[in-house]
Amino acid sequence: MGIGRVQETMEGVNDAFKKAHIPLPLPTATTVTDKNRREAGEQMVMKLNGDRMKQILSQVAKDEYDLRVNDLYDFCFGDFYTRSGLSLKDRELMVFGAIAALGGCEAQLRSHIGANLREGTTKAQLVDALRVMLPYLGFPRTLNAMNQVTQLTKDSK
Repeated sequence: MGIGRVQETMEGVNDAFKKAHIPLPLPTATTVTDKNRREAGEQMVMKLNGDRMKQILSQVAKDEYDLRVNDLYDFCFGDFYTRSGLSLKDRELMVFGAIAALGGCEAQLRSHIGANLREGTTKAQLVDALRVMLPYLGFPRTLNAMNQVTQLTKDSK
C-alpha cells in the first residue's frame, strides 16, 4: 500500500475512464474543510465505535495524542470517512479488506470488524469478502483475519 501504488493505480483508472468517455476530473467527494475536519472525524469515530473508543482514547499518553488521536480524527476519519460516494457500510467493508491485506494489524482489524457488524455487515459477508480476497491476501493473512471474525462473532450465533 502507499502513495506509490495509488499513483500507478489512478493512472490506470483515469485511462479506463477516458476510454469509457467519463469526463475528468471527477466531481469532488470532499465534504469537510480544514476548519471542521477534526470535529467531523471525531464524530465519525464515535459513530462507529462509541463509548468503547472514548475509553481507549482516554488512556492515550499526552505525548502520543497528536499521532494516535488527532491525526486519526483529521486524516483518516475526517478527510476520508466523510467523503461522499460510498455508504459507510461499503466503506467499512473495503477498509476491513485493506487492513486484512496489511497483516499484523489485529487491533485495527478487530475494530473494523466490529464497525462492520454495527453497520449491518454479516459474518457471512465478511467471510465472503475474505474468500474473494484470498488470491491477493494469501492463506496466512486470510486465516488470521478469519480468526478475528470468528472471535468477534462467536457470541452472535
